[in-house]
Order: sequence, then structure tokens, then C-alpha cells
Amino acid sequence: MYKVGFHEDIVSLYEKALEVAGKERASYQQYLAGIANLLLGIMMYRDRNSVFKENEACSRIDKAKLIMRERLTSDISLEDIASEVNMSYSWFRRIFKEYTGFSPASYISEMKMERAKSMLLTSELSVKEIAYRLNFESVSYFTATFKSRTGVTPSEYGASLIR
Repeated sequence: MYKVGFHEDIVSLYEKALEVAGKERASYQQYLAGIANLLLGIMMYRDRNSVFKENEACSRIDKAKLIMRERLTSDISLEDIASEVNMSYSWFRRIFKEYTGFSPASYISEMKMERAKSMLLTSELSVKEIAYRLNFESVSYFTATFKSRTGVTPSEYGASLIR
């Protein structure tokens, strides 16, 4: 059970679902499924984030996420980021995971994969250059990591979307 309280956006979505269900037009089930999914997402979001209201640690984690994003292509350690936001490394890891649902290392890895996908689609850079720019320890490690996350190699990913 989610504890979300009363929120106008939840009520308006519920009313919209009743309206759509009452009309029973073509594909209304899919529309209702979308509304139900959005309602569930909103409730999970509100329930999960209610713990973090008025918490200074949240602003520090937000700052850490910004630092990670800005320095994604540089060689900065998680310990350095924790220090920059005035947190001990162990506390930083614990709060980061509670707040985002990801460990700091997983969060950076996900951001790198998204950046790699973007670079493969929007640049003329080789796989080797992308691996280097994103600070992977080797091209083979980048390729293996990319394939484990996406199911295809970086070369296949770029080629499959060009067709």
C-alpha cells in the first residue's frame, strides 16, 4: 500500500479514467492501462520521495548527480564526489542508493551507456574513441559492457539504427 495523501493530479487522472471507461471507445482499454500505469508511477514516486522531504542530504545527492553528469568524461572517483558534497563515502553510498534506487557506480555506468548510445548515433567517432572519451579502461571492456546492457555491440547498435 502506498501512502501518498491527497493530490490533485491523482484525482484528475482517476476522473479521466472513469470518463474514458464510460465512453468505451475504440482502444479504451489501452488508454485505461496507460492511465493506470501513470497512476501507479505517481503513487510510487510520491510514496518513495515522501521520506526525503526537507532533507539536506537530498540536495547533496542532487548536487552529486550533477557533478557526475558534468564530469562523466573525466576521471573522478566516487570518494572525491562524496567529499565535494561533504559526506563520508559510506554515508554517501547508502543515501545515494536510497534516494535514487541505484548505487553511485551503477548510476555512473548507466549514464555512460546512455552517453555512448547518443555518441554512436550523433557523432562520427569510432567505438575506440567513444570508449576513450568515456574513460573505459579498454575498448574490449567498453564493448563487453555495452553488449551486456543492450544485447548488441556498439558497432551493431550504430549500424542497426542507420538502416
